[in-house]
Amino acid sequence: MQPTINTVTSVYASVQHFLYDNPDYIFNTIGAIGATLILFGFYRTSIGRWTNKSLWYELDNVIGPLLMIVYALHYQTYVSIVINTVWVFVAFRGLIPFAERYGARLSRKARLKQRFNHLLGRD
Repeated sequence: MQPTINTVTSVYASVQHFLYDNPDYIFNTIGAIGATLILFGFYRTSIGRWTNKSLWYELDNVIGPLLMIVYALHYQTYVSIVINTVWVFVAFRGLIPFAERYGARLSRKARLKQRFNHLLGRD
């Protein structure tokens, strides 16, 4: 039995109505995901799966606090906003070496492509 358009529209309207009537549910979910990402990164580092220099650890430490800031803004918990903002800046600083290595890799590829084209006479 395939759902009819009326059934799909009805389910969509029910979900939309639920979210409209319960905005705290959305922000609580955002906060829970943020806290989970922070704890997940800490756990994976603690058990040795990640290092404190791994890209995934740094991404967890950027995305998690950003989500916690959204949550804290909704509930106007300003101390949490300040702490998580500092956390995000520190984590962004940790991402800089990854961006530099990625940029260096791209420039190496461009140099190799330029040399290859020169050898083929496509200057």
